[in-house]
Amino acid sequence: MKMIPDIQSCIICEDVRREINGKLMLIGVTANMILPKLPCKIDKLHIVTSLCCGEGEFELSTKIYAPDQKTVVLKNEKPNKIILKDTNTLATVVQCFINPTFNEKGIYWVETLIDNNLKLRFPLPITTKDDILQQKQNHQ
Repeated sequence: MKMIPDIQSCIICEDVRREINGKLMLIGVTANMILPKLPCKIDKLHIVTSLCCGEGEFELSTKIYAPDQKTVVLKNEKPNKIILKDTNTLATVVQCFINPTFNEKGIYWVETLIDNNLKLRFPLPITTKDDILQQKQNHQ
């Protein structure tokens, strides 16, 4: 019987490495991005999604929308195939986006879909170092 899984977590980070013991090491975990300038091309962006409490075969895909909430800035080319043998099986999917470019500051939106159905949506604020410095000066 097919049972749609829950998303246990969805984390954005700069890099992911696998330790000798098989555990993932997430580097540069972030809930927002402070870039040197805009537009800005970064080396890599990883989205790590953990799934649980599901059963069956699924396709997981991720999209990031620009602040206009219409323009897709990033998406995985092919959905990731997930197989959960039973409801006690866990799955972690690491998606790596190479050289993504962000053109403007604002609130970007990250969407995670399972079988083309939206399961999770959250904001990813993007700003520049200069904006942060300006905000600090205004609050002094």
